[in-house]
Amino acid sequence: MANELRLVAQSTIVFVTLVLYYYYFYSDGLQSNRGSHSSILLTKSKNSTVSSCKNPDCIRCQRYRYVKERAQSKLCWILRDLKARDPSTFSKLNKRIPDAIQRGNHLLGNGKTYASSLQDPNILMVPDLPSKELVTDWHQNACDYLKQHQTRKIVNEALHSLANDSVCGSLAVDDSKWTINDSPQGEWRVFQILNQGVWNPMLLCEERDVGNSKKACQSLYELVRDIPGLLNNSLFGNAFVSKIYPGTNIEPHCGPTNVRHRLQFLLKLPENPSSSDSMGIRNDTRKCDLDSTPTLSMSVGREKNISWNMHKDTFVFDDSFVHSVAYRDEGRTTDSVDNPPEKVQTTESLARIVLVIDLWHPHLQGVEKKLIQDLYPPYTSHM
Repeated sequence: MANELRLVAQSTIVFVTLVLYYYYFYSDGLQSNRGSHSSILLTKSKNSTVSSCKNPDCIRCQRYRYVKERAQSKLCWILRDLKARDPSTFSKLNKRIPDAIQRGNHLLGNGKTYASSLQDPNILMVPDLPSKELVTDWHQNACDYLKQHQTRKIVNEALHSLANDSVCGSLAVDDSKWTINDSPQGEWRVFQILNQGVWNPMLLCEERDVGNSKKACQSLYELVRDIPGLLNNSLFGNAFVSKIYPGTNIEPHCGPTNVRHRLQFLLKLPENPSSSDSMGIRNDTRKCDLDSTPTLSMSVGREKNISWNMHKDTFVFDDSFVHSVAYRDEGRTTDSVDNPPEKVQTTESLARIVLVIDLWHPHLQGVEKKLIQDLYPPYTSHM
């Protein structure tokens, strides 16, 4: 009897100890950590210059937690299947992507955060991938491909074919087919070709047979589909036409991952009455005043005042670095709170238009690309 009472007492003590342990470390401790985490997030939100959009389907801004958690839950099953199905390929797989997914984006190992605060992807950061802001020389084949094809003509004809027979300016299409992207000032419109891994159905419609419409859309689809290094079959992959007008400021932001690079191919610059061609693309060879701020410029990480011109119409950058675009209206900066710009002029002749294409990081293994496609498949509203 005494032994039974002793066992009951010991069990009670153990139970109470476990309850107190749980309460202190997982309840009070968790609440404390939550408060600390909240304050960290608050501090970051106050000091950070990185913006986010309000699109509920944006995997970078709104759905990144779900995307990360889903990849983590699928990882072990995909690796197990690969090992059973193809042991040789599995043995050659670099472990950097599985390691990055398992330990989280912001850890390099030993609790160290990754090197640059200017590079802040919030879904997948692979630390061992070579990294720099401008990587045009790594994708020369893709740049040459677009220059060798009639890219401007193909894009122009496809957009016109979708304009419902309206009389439009160069590279215009009716507003219903453009997405208005978030920008604090001005106007930024996007025509999606490949959106988070999903092709625009307007380009794939087999029933489109009015005039040359079907042919024009098919030509645009095939042009983009065959770009060397195109990041396809993954929600990280996008291709779109981007159009901004004077007074537009695209806030500093980062892409979701460093496994991709973003190509920009110039389609149209604001017309210069003294020097322009039939496509409305400025051919301005005047020297820039080094003491003046460019009217239209882009910044990527430490690279500032990147500009567009006919002699350098294609470049590729790592969009996991903080980047932004400013189209200043008549010399006034668009980020001035005290002197906001006047209502944006949406005249097509003043638009800057570029074709944007996402490419695979060239240092990824083939098996790594397949792993990313399996872990981060194209986005649909039913994810």
